[in-house]
Amino acid sequence: MNAHAHANRNTFWASIFVDELARAGVQHAVVAPGSRSTPLALALANTPHIQVVSLLDERGAAFFALGMARATQRPVVVLSSSGTATANFYPAVIEAAQTRVPLIVITADRPHELRQSGANQTIDQLKLYGDHVRWFFDMPLPEATPPDHVLRAVRQLAVRAVAEATGRPRGPVHLNFPFRKPLEPTPVPHDLPTPLPNTLGYRGRSDGTPFTHVRRGRLHPDDETVAWLSTLMQNTPRGVFVLGKHPLSEEAVDALARLARVTGYPVLADALSGARFGHHLGYAGVVICTGYELFLPFLPKTLTPDLIVHLGGMPVSAQLENFLARTPAMRIVISEDGAWEDAVHTAHHWIESDAARLLSAIYATLSDRGTALLGWTSAWGAIDGMVRLAIESAREMYPDAEEFVIADVLNSLPEESALVVGNSLPVRHLDLFGRVLRRRLHIFANRGASGIDGVVSTALGVAAARPHHPTVLVIGDVSFYHDMNALLAVQRAALRNIHIVVLNNGGGAIFKRLPIAQYDPPFRDLFYTAHAMHFKPVADMFGMAYVHTASRARVRTALDAAIATETPTLIEFQSDPELSEHVRHFLRDMMADLIDNQTK
Repeated sequence: MNAHAHANRNTFWASIFVDELARAGVQHAVVAPGSRSTPLALALANTPHIQVVSLLDERGAAFFALGMARATQRPVVVLSSSGTATANFYPAVIEAAQTRVPLIVITADRPHELRQSGANQTIDQLKLYGDHVRWFFDMPLPEATPPDHVLRAVRQLAVRAVAEATGRPRGPVHLNFPFRKPLEPTPVPHDLPTPLPNTLGYRGRSDGTPFTHVRRGRLHPDDETVAWLSTLMQNTPRGVFVLGKHPLSEEAVDALARLARVTGYPVLADALSGARFGHHLGYAGVVICTGYELFLPFLPKTLTPDLIVHLGGMPVSAQLENFLARTPAMRIVISEDGAWEDAVHTAHHWIESDAARLLSAIYATLSDRGTALLGWTSAWGAIDGMVRLAIESAREMYPDAEEFVIADVLNSLPEESALVVGNSLPVRHLDLFGRVLRRRLHIFANRGASGIDGVVSTALGVAAARPHHPTVLVIGDVSFYHDMNALLAVQRAALRNIHIVVLNNGGGAIFKRLPIAQYDPPFRDLFYTAHAMHFKPVADMFGMAYVHTASRARVRTALDAAIATETPTLIEFQSDPELSEHVRHFLRDMMADLIDNQTK
């Protein structure tokens, strides 16, 4: 520990806690400035194995930490002072809870005698985030010359914070730290024994390992479940796999691809599932459908499945969710972490198991039995091929429609790049127009609560966690407006490989798809909220290169240059919302005609 740690009880208390976080594997922390959190901020800054980023506002800091944790799959600390600063973490905490992201939320607090007293910057922070955190603990006040068992408890609480955040299911945890003054490393006589005792509480384990080692096994499927599912799939050749928005591990996706090849089941894969972009796509005979948003409304009865095997939670696509709701097939939901997700309430069976282990075990049973019904597989491949034909026709008819920008971005991304997509229209564009690529890409979106706040901060956090690979954010104009002050982090965190494509359609164009669009007024004023904003001043303010264009080809050229030179760039694509409506109707009508002609 550094000299500051020994100054007084507060600095020492914070230092042993942070020391134990580092021993337990925490590598990143995001700190928002404040006074009451000073002991913890200093402890984080002085811990060599933890990289600290300091950001100016708490909402952005929490989403930045969320992006880092999502990209690294490791717990990230986010720290704030007391008062309403803590409430600004709330949106990111909710998102982390719903998307299983391990966040360690630490809030500083006034001491107990100042709570409920009218003291300045003091609110009730106990269980502030309610059931949105996996675990909450209100830390005791630091003691003078604390007994060793108290310090052992502090160390073990740090280990437990990491363990709870990375448990099943993963998610945020909250620790509330009250401090009396002095908050700075001011020496206070008799606060600590001199010299420090050579004990576990004061020194930690001598080999630098965590105070308590936490080991967690995987959820192995039982033999009975494997045998039952194998028999069911062997006897049900007309089945499909549906993958939702929660990304599967590469091991699980690989196992799924092998099983899909043997069973002949098509895979309806959400763009966030991890199954669309990767080298597992080389398996011959595997049909990965991405055009379901277009073809499911017109799906021929001959393609009604008898079995749906569903992994990864609910999908982004409304049509795919409707398919799950209305199809009378037996539906099996596989949950890897025990979280119950069935928004359409049609599941016949719910299985809690490690997906890779379960799918691999079924494959081992079926691999030599040749259960695939080739006509079934090829029919699904053919209907997904019709979607490709319709999209290519629409692209030729409307070459500069915003819907097709997402495919251009995907084509520009080199291996190992990250793509972050905003909510509202961008994530839906990705789901419909993001075709299968044999390239390892990492896809991120805040689809837990699906808010439009904090998306820029999330992308910047992803970029900070992956500095040697490009990160590209595709976001709508309203969502970008919500969080554009986050761009200060480009400089503060010295980010180089971050590039942003803003789809500016002049307001909330997604609302045109809702029934309320027929009622104007008040539609334009209350829902569409048209604006005339352009974002060059924002790029100038935060030192980013800027390109404004209404040409898809120019977007591709500008993005290629930004990635090649590692120059943080804001590309504003000026789109026409009326053109988007034409594209939607064109695709719907053409898809209906193609399927109708095939089934005659």
